[in-house]
Amino acid sequence: MKRFLVVDDHRLFLEGMRHLLQKLGDEIELDLSVSVASALLRFDQGHQYDLLLLDLELPEMDGFMLIESLHQRNIIVPMIVISSTTDISVIRRCMALGVSGFINKNAFADDMIFAIKRVLAGEISLPQNYLDELDTVALVDKQKALAPAAIQPVGVRQREVLSLINRGMSNKQIANVLSISEATVKYHIGILFKHLEVRNRTACLAKARQQGMLD
Repeated sequence: MKRFLVVDDHRLFLEGMRHLLQKLGDEIELDLSVSVASALLRFDQGHQYDLLLLDLELPEMDGFMLIESLHQRNIIVPMIVISSTTDISVIRRCMALGVSGFINKNAFADDMIFAIKRVLAGEISLPQNYLDELDTVALVDKQKALAPAAIQPVGVRQREVLSLINRGMSNKQIANVLSISEATVKYHIGILFKHLEVRNRTACLAKARQQGMLD
């Protein structure tokens, strides 16, 4: 079971996304929100998601406010922006804030599904025509191109994953213990690797001990 939250103020689009996400094949539990406030309320009530899909143009507060509010709450969730904008500076800002993917609202359904699958697998997904212009942003292994603020802080969930890694558990075992998907486990491990500036589990554990993150 995977849980998605879609945030968009156009109800017709929300219903379209509900139909589209059924094509993923897996059992999906989908929540829909029409505003930043209602989305934040879900997180504040303790709901956890494997993926957040959001528009940027929302009433009262925009999508960037939602992303920044989640950072302030130390909530880590894979995010994909779905927007009609073609402004490269807006897309660059999304990636600098730790968004994992960008999908244009005019994209074909199969392209949307492909992008969602990539992000769930712990990868970054961008439209091909933007890649050349975004090659200075953090794409896949180019972590040094990120602004310092874009390196997401290590939160409670990442420390739980770290502790289980220290116990020798595989991604699948960690997913079972924490009742999350393996894709989400990979995402949390990616946050740890970025924060500790390492590339493998052994180095991650060694650096974490040096920094007092493990007992």
